[in-house]
Amino acid sequence: GETMTVNIKIEVTGGPIGTGVADVSLVLDRTGSMFGAKYAAAKQSAKIFVDLFELEENKIQIIDFSEQAFVRKDFTFTNAAGKTELKQAIDMIPSPLGLTNLYGAFEKSAQEIADKGRPETFKAIVLLTDGRPTIGISTQSAFTTLASEVAAEGGSVFTIGLGADVNASLLQAIADAGNGEYLFAPTPEDLEDLFRRIAEIIQSPPATN
Repeated sequence: GETMTVNIKIEVTGGPIGTGVADVSLVLDRTGSMFGAKYAAAKQSAKIFVDLFELEENKIQIIDFSEQAFVRKDFTFTNAAGKTELKQAIDMIPSPLGLTNLYGAFEKSAQEIADKGRPETFKAIVLLTDGRPTIGISTQSAFTTLASEVAAEGGSVFTIGLGADVNASLLQAIADAGNGEYLFAPTPEDLEDLFRRIAEIIQSPPATN
């Protein structure tokens, strides 16, 4: 006669697609609302994400955004030296400030993947935000059109929403159109597990299309 909640966890493991090598554009929100624990957790989780890539032939790029998007580290191999450089770039990202130009950041990363992604690699955009668009393009159709273009070129878009202020329906739509996955972090402490999951998927995706 009582009500209870049951959480069921399903994990799928698959073999690598193609060469098993990936080009990843990691996009981090540094808008004013990220100040404090959220920003510290985002940077720490991003560095763990870098360390999780096993093949030295993988490449990761670091982009951060508020009202504009900035490439802090171009695509860099994930060997020991490259991982050190990538983590140093994450540490050097400036303090949070400004409004949320989510589309501008997404567009920048999509262009970077298109221009610099290597043939025969699995290409992925990982987009973290704690808010919703407050400047620039905000229509869902614009986001999903861009995500579909990434997917059409063999890429995937993974979105991470942090906290209660995100537009979950928009982030879900982007991931669906981008042949990726949307993950939600209720608190900053949840970010690390989500970055670990995405790193696993990218390195051993179970399916395409």
